[in-house]
Amino acid sequence: MSYTRPTIEEIEARRAQLAPFDGWNERAFCQICAWMGIPHSYLDLGSGTGAMVNCARKLSSDAYGVDLINGPEGHFITHDLTEALTLGGVFDLITCLEVAEHLPLDGHETLVDTIARHLRPKPNM
Repeated sequence: MSYTRPTIEEIEARRAQLAPFDGWNERAFCQICAWMGIPHSYLDLGSGTGAMVNCARKLSSDAYGVDLINGPEGHFITHDLTEALTLGGVFDLITCLEVAEHLPLDGHETLVDTIARHLRPKPNM
């Protein structure tokens, strides 16, 4: 199976499909924060409509989302996650939910490398 970038029409259709899950994603992010605290910095790879990123920003987290279907806000980066990504910083929390299964197998290593390079190492306790 070959991978092709979605068209604008496909992107808009995907946003419409994902919008009903925004409330669930916001609750999921709040549960993460209840467990580990509000992250100072947050990156959501495959952010879809950006519900988790927007929730994080409301909680004063320096949050960014990466997806092909992101909105125009400055805290969203439109990027194909099968291609290398370098943001020039590290994040306290990175989520990547419901993403890898939509990428071709040869893009998984790139995705994992992106996560590894952008996740802040846990300090020694």
